Amino acid sequence: MIGATNRLEPALGSGEDPAQYARVLESVYEATMSGRKPPARPRSVIADSWSRLRALGLDPERCSITKTTRASEIEESRGCGRND
Repeated sequence: MIGATNRLEPALGSGEDPAQYARVLESVYEATMSGRKPPARPRSVIADSWSRLRALGLDPERCSITKTTRASEIEESRGCGRND
């Protein structure tokens, strides 16, 4: 959830190998997105994002953004601004 906490969570600890981290993160991602148990736990901000994608049935490797939407269109689709 955005703004739920003010605690910053670093991606890498001091002295960690970025290449090794990337390999682990890739395996965690692949396992998570396929529904298998991941070999490690991703940072909460990452896990939350991946959970939202899965819940919506989206595959970020197959999705592309093709249209930009104006704020008024988003509000209208949500029912905001209706005078019911």
